[in-house]
Amino acid sequence: MSLHNTNTKRKLEHLGRFLQMARDYGRKNGFKGTFLVEPKPTEPTKHQYDFDAQTVIGFLRQYGLGKDFKINIEVNHATLAGHTFAHELRMSADAGMFGSIDANKGDYQNGWDTDEFPTNIYEVTEAMMEISQAGGFQNNGINFDAKTRRNIFGMLIIYFVNYFIARIGDESWLIKEGWRWMFFPGMIPSALFPNSIRGAMSIAVAAQWITNLIVSWTFPMMNDNTWLTGLFNHGFAYWIYGLMGIAAAWFVWRFVPETKGKTLEEIENLWTAKRK
Repeated sequence: MSLHNTNTKRKLEHLGRFLQMARDYGRKNGFKGTFLVEPKPTEPTKHQYDFDAQTVIGFLRQYGLGKDFKINIEVNHATLAGHTFAHELRMSADAGMFGSIDANKGDYQNGWDTDEFPTNIYEVTEAMMEISQAGGFQNNGINFDAKTRRNIFGMLIIYFVNYFIARIGDESWLIKEGWRWMFFPGMIPSALFPNSIRGAMSIAVAAQWITNLIVSWTFPMMNDNTWLTGLFNHGFAYWIYGLMGIAAAWFVWRFVPETKGKTLEEIENLWTAKRK
């Protein structure tokens, strides 16, 4: 392909119209959220109209999409475009179009989209400063596509159960942060234990860390077991964790009382009433 056989004006108009139709369809069917565009250089087209944040900002404004679309910044794509992650965040925020981030990074010597886990603490700290100065996340959050591919069914069970718990508690921030249980061991004991036995928190925290140790210790054993791998394609551990998630969901639904809007004294009365 070259400029000799490419009608760039028509190509841009078609892409802009496509996004307009997607927006109109979503709004017509009740979608009130934010549409996101992720800048990415070199791929998937030769002539890049989403090369970096500034390119996307100009494109969205030109076709009247600035009010509905915001930008999802990926670390790897920022560096491939010759920028820093913090730079792309700043450009998006200055234009009022910062939406969310894809937290994976790339190999700086590779020159390609390698989707690796974040390992540069200085880069991450600088990025968090930019996000904080921009007012934080509004309607979106953090996503992450650098992951080891596993059996999908086990992963779906884990995500479904945690999503269900988040929804029945209306914890939208929990969903944005990744649909996980990690906050609950810290929240539940601090909210439920009466002042008279607040020292019992130490037992709950100890149980939490012992459980973390057991999970960290047993996961490699299950994941690397040749027989289990042959049967479940590395999915056995996730099936176990999914079943644990279902059991935890039932436990929360059955035994954990609602403490929203209640004082510590009112919470203590919940347990007193049950003893009677």
